[in-house]
Amino acid sequence: MTYAVTTIVLTLVIAAPAALVIARHTNLSTHVMTGWIRIAQVVGGIVVIIPVYVTLRSIGLTDTLLGVSPAELIPSSAVGIWLLIGFVRQIPVEFEEAARIDGASEWQVLRHITMPLIRPGLVSVILVVFMASWNDFLNPLILLSTPDRYTVMIALFSFLGQIGQVSSGGLLAYATLSCLIPFAVKGTLLLETGDQGS
Repeated sequence: MTYAVTTIVLTLVIAAPAALVIARHTNLSTHVMTGWIRIAQVVGGIVVIIPVYVTLRSIGLTDTLLGVSPAELIPSSAVGIWLLIGFVRQIPVEFEEAARIDGASEWQVLRHITMPLIRPGLVSVILVVFMASWNDFLNPLILLSTPDRYTVMIALFSFLGQIGQVSSGGLLAYATLSCLIPFAVKGTLLLETGDQGS
């Protein structure tokens, strides 16, 4: 859960300002950024797992849940930026211009104007990133070695024994309990968003 929440927070910190810049400014650098976002979506984070592992090992974050988040951050931030660009483009530019005329800085425009208006997009990003990080198998498998720190998918995999041997009772119980958390998070976020829209 810590891993998923950390990935969500880091993704939103990167995706919201980047989406605002890409949606509002059209020049060569934003076209290059959009191209890199598309490449990151196609390629994913597993391509850079070796440099990420070496970097995390050098700063002492290899066997921690906090260290697993940067590996998932590449594809999740790309998806987050891509989703939020569409929501930002639907906001009239006049709202932001009026805030700037009133003396608001770019961060104040983002925080007080853009973020409240793209709240459905933020909920979408939270749901997508949560499900991607919750179901991620390969990054935690490579970066974690202590069984106490395993994510849900790695813990489920540990119920598989040698070929043909499965602890089916423990596997089914753990799988059932692990599915309840994503449904609870989805339901809570969707109910909160639905209440605000009505």
